[in-house]
Amino acid sequence: MREDDLSTLLECSEIKKNYEKVLAKIEGGCMRGQQKRPRLIAVSKKQSIEKIEALYHLGHREFGENYYQELEEKSHKLKEKGLLKVLWVFIGRLQSNKIKKTVDLAVEIQSVGSVKHARLIDRYAFELKKAPYKVYLLVNSAEESSKAGFSWSELEVVRKLIKQEMP
Repeated sequence: MREDDLSTLLECSEIKKNYEKVLAKIEGGCMRGQQKRPRLIAVSKKQSIEKIEALYHLGHREFGENYYQELEEKSHKLKEKGLLKVLWVFIGRLQSNKIKKTVDLAVEIQSVGSVKHARLIDRYAFELKKAPYKVYLLVNSAEESSKAGFSWSELEVVRKLIKQEMP
């Protein structure tokens, strides 16, 4: 066995061990009376295709990406390998010029921090026949001017606006 193959095998074994540990913790929480089973989204930021593929073969399907470039690259590489059931979740900072492509590749966006972006997502989801499209609002809880997201005081108004304009 080549050294590269051995390294990959050990890495996959570690991924399996860690994945089973996380699943056991989730299951333990569910057994203690949690109402709803939480979703597990594996954040694949800066991870290799081989690691994502290993987790996919263990049965995991939801992966989160922070950067559009990585989302696009990984999505195409996994499709080429025949791994077609990956559900991509975008969790990074949105760029207006990449929203249409992001909506096309991802099943949801968890970082909507402006009404402008919400409207663009709604428009592109409709155009791409992916409406209704699931989004989560990004809250700037510390209300730092250097951070993206809605302030607490804006949330209710934004929620109503989105519900009214983008049902």
